[in-house]
Amino acid sequence: MRAIILHLFILFAFLIQACSNSAQQANPEAIYAFIEANINQPEHDIRLFDPPPPPELQDSIGHKGRIKPDSIINRLSPLRIYINPVVEYDSILSSGHAMAKEDLSFIDKNQNFPIRLDPNQFLEKKGVLLLSIEQEEFFSSEKVLFRDEGYGGFVSFYNLYCSNDGQKTYFEVSIFKNRLNAATYAVICTKQKDGKWEFKSQLLSIS
Repeated sequence: MRAIILHLFILFAFLIQACSNSAQQANPEAIYAFIEANINQPEHDIRLFDPPPPPELQDSIGHKGRIKPDSIINRLSPLRIYINPVVEYDSILSSGHAMAKEDLSFIDKNQNFPIRLDPNQFLEKKGVLLLSIEQEEFFSSEKVLFRDEGYGGFVSFYNLYCSNDGQKTYFEVSIFKNRLNAATYAVICTKQKDGKWEFKSQLLSIS
């Protein structure tokens, strides 16, 4: 009888640990921090800058063009950036040739179920609206959105993995930038230091 109880106790503890690890693997905290640091920023709005875009804008990463007068900027509608709330997983990871010097041993390739982001975690910022929209709905209305003055693009995340201690994260991000008609795909590795996330990125493709 004692052996059976002991066996059940060990099994119960194992299930708790497995659930804990699964929850940690799906923790999207680093994605929320990435959105705030790299997506939720007014300077990504090309409408603020005089055309033509400077060369460094061509890769959809950043720009240092001359800012238009405040009289024009103040009349702009908020920049609306759409974010896919579903983090998808696929069998092909970019980690094999990306971030070779990073410790990615925490990646569990057996994890293949999608998780959902919480839109309430997207912080509001003056001049920027972060809106949640699933991929199927976005592509069905993309042409309408493209004609919208405030349309700022579509962002999707893939293959999110976290270390068990929550200090390291790996994910991939696809960013389609508004009327630039440019898309980037990148691998992001993060580390948490002193309560703040540090990001390392490797650009995989530009189209």
